[in-house]
Amino acid sequence: MHPADIAKSIHDSPDIAEKRRLFEDIASSSTKAHVLSELSSEHVVQVLRGIPLTELSALIKELPRDDATDILRVLPQEAVPAILRGIAHEEAAQLECLLTYPKRSAGGVMTTQYVAIHQDATVDTAFKAIQKSSIEEMIYEIYVTNDQGNLMGVVALRALLRASRKARITEIMDREPIFVTTETNQEEVADKVARYNLLSIPVVHPTGKLMGIITIDDVVDVIQEETTEDMLRMSGISTTEQDDPQFYVSGLQEAKRRLPWIFVNMLGSILAGYILWFFRYTIQEVVAIISFIPIITALGGNAGLQSSTLVIRSLAIGRIDRRDLWTLCVRESWVALLMGSICGGVILLITLAWHAHVMLGVVVGFSMTLTFLIAVVMATALPILLKYNGLDPAIAAAPLITTATDIASITIYLMTATVLLSSLS
Repeated sequence: MHPADIAKSIHDSPDIAEKRRLFEDIASSSTKAHVLSELSSEHVVQVLRGIPLTELSALIKELPRDDATDILRVLPQEAVPAILRGIAHEEAAQLECLLTYPKRSAGGVMTTQYVAIHQDATVDTAFKAIQKSSIEEMIYEIYVTNDQGNLMGVVALRALLRASRKARITEIMDREPIFVTTETNQEEVADKVARYNLLSIPVVHPTGKLMGIITIDDVVDVIQEETTEDMLRMSGISTTEQDDPQFYVSGLQEAKRRLPWIFVNMLGSILAGYILWFFRYTIQEVVAIISFIPIITALGGNAGLQSSTLVIRSLAIGRIDRRDLWTLCVRESWVALLMGSICGGVILLITLAWHAHVMLGVVVGFSMTLTFLIAVVMATALPILLKYNGLDPAIAAAPLITTATDIASITIYLMTATVLLSSLS
């Protein structure tokens, strides 16, 4: 059975004791180790609880260094030194080095297992280096370095297979490889891999020395992690470096993650309530206007959320930047006016059929169109402005945009109704 399938069985089991039993029933230590690499942080903690440190050391030795580092990060930190003592000194030193990098940096994601050759080598030397390699990761490229270990170029396996064995490696290498530094954020790493259609990307020290590589399987994990984080933030749930599931030890901690934007929504709702109270005399004069408040706020909020989602997604994949702000706002304004006019026209007809009042229909239709325009422009501009002021644009989604749109739509609607009060009465 493939390790990924075993990991899925463990994941799907509702009982922690059953999860441990499934893991302990795996006969091969190599299979056990690779099952660990397929499990989420939460399940790793669950199945490894109570396992002797010597067995943990044996499992860590079976894994590629990047996967081993991921496992060590979620274990109790006081146990890590003891686990590393059960591993060969050179291997333990490499793992300790990887653990020093921030979790979400290229250094924290990379592996130090790769094939590198000197720039004076031949193609034949490169083939021999591959044959002697004991790397478990898939080899996509050979990395060329100088005497100082600095990255000089990259050779794709396809180019290597087509070249003469006697050819010098410098004749076939790419002299301008795409690379990242150890400090590069993992989201930027994923962006580069996607932009340049890479299967792996070298990681260098700021001085230029080759430190490791990041392969496509790890990039897929990064994309999944970043997508999950953006979804949480767009839902108003705060995320931190401590967001691995084993830190969710109580309902109190989970509530603390969710409360900040709930309070923002609460304050916004209080302000919206105050606006309703401020226009209470208008409402008393024409009670029928109350029936359209939920429609205007809901449709305006949805229109804003659509625009913010598209902009946030485009920012995440590098499709737009600050220079596109004006063009986007103009384009989205036309879209908002079109949608607002159509919805406003429909609401006008409904108002005529419902209340038989032309001017009330005009007020609702006009307010609907203006609400769409303001909501969409605000939802388009805000993520871009946040992004280029060092803030995460995902926080501009549902909680902030919806609250701001509710306030704006109620204000526009009731102000319009107040101005035209004599006609409505």
